[in-house]
Amino acid sequence: MVRWNVVTANIRVKNFLKYVLSVRKIKKIISIIIIFLFVIMIGKTPSSLRALIMFGMIVIAEFLYRKSDVFINWGVSLIIILIINPMYIENLGVWLSFGGTLGIIKIYSKNTKKFKNKILDYIYQNFILSICVQICIFPVIVYNFNTISLTFFLSN
Repeated sequence: MVRWNVVTANIRVKNFLKYVLSVRKIKKIISIIIIFLFVIMIGKTPSSLRALIMFGMIVIAEFLYRKSDVFINWGVSLIIILIINPMYIENLGVWLSFGGTLGIIKIYSKNTKKFKNKILDYIYQNFILSICVQICIFPVIVYNFNTISLTFFLSN
C-alpha cells in the first residue's frame, strides 16, 4: 500500500512538472516577469500596467486551456487600473492608451487585406493601424489639445 502511494505521488509530481515546465509556458512566464520588471522600472504608468494586465490575462487563459477574449481583457484591465488608482480616470495617458487599444481591437482586427509584396504589405498594415488608432483617439486629442495632427501616420 505504501509503494502504491509513493508511485502515485511520483506520477502526479512528474505530470505536474511536465505541465508546468513546458518550454512554451516557461517563455511566457519569463515574458511576464520581464514585462513586470519593465513596468516597475518605468514607474508603473497606466499604459504599461494595461499592457501587463492584458498580457497576463492572455497567459493565464492559455495556462487554463481557455480562449482569451481581448475585449474582455481590455475592460478588466481598465477596471483593475481604476481600482488601483481611481484618479487615473483623469489621466490623459489612460484615455489615449485605452482608446488606441480599442481602435486596434475593434477596427484594425477587421482588416483582412494582404499584399503579396512584403514591403508593400508592411507599409499598408502600419498605415491602416495608425488610422484605426487615430480614429479612436481623435476625440480625446481634439478635446485636450484643440488641434489635429495630419502627420500621425508618419509619426506612428
